[in-house]
Amino acid sequence: MNLVMIFTRELHLRKYCKKRFPRIYRFITDFSGLLWIPIGLSLLSLLFLLFTQFFQSFQQWETVQNQRAQLTNTMRLWSSIANTYAGYRDAYFQAATLAYQNHDWKNANIFLQNVLLLDPTFTKAKTLKNLVTIEERE
Repeated sequence: MNLVMIFTRELHLRKYCKKRFPRIYRFITDFSGLLWIPIGLSLLSLLFLLFTQFFQSFQQWETVQNQRAQLTNTMRLWSSIANTYAGYRDAYFQAATLAYQNHDWKNANIFLQNVLLLDPTFTKAKTLKNLVTIEERE
């Protein structure tokens, strides 16, 4: 082959057989605006804020559930003490107070009735009974 044929063949290959990027990747180089960068960063920051808010809410819910479980266990303890020692008014009152803190109005009323049966002049039990009846109405 002579040199001219090789050169023309080389030009032909360069002109018509260039390798190109696939069409899917061309938008990166063809897009001249940088509008997508702030939009992406704002969406990313929004997702981060939503995730942190959700995580904080979940932690608060978890602590409330743990406190309720602890109150319920303590209320059961005082209830069993009250059942063991039937004339012990303070055990019934402690169980009623814990039931009130746990928003369990029904059990609070039952325990308060037992307290007032044992000691009708117990002023703390009367005020708690008034509070329970107000909360039940609402």
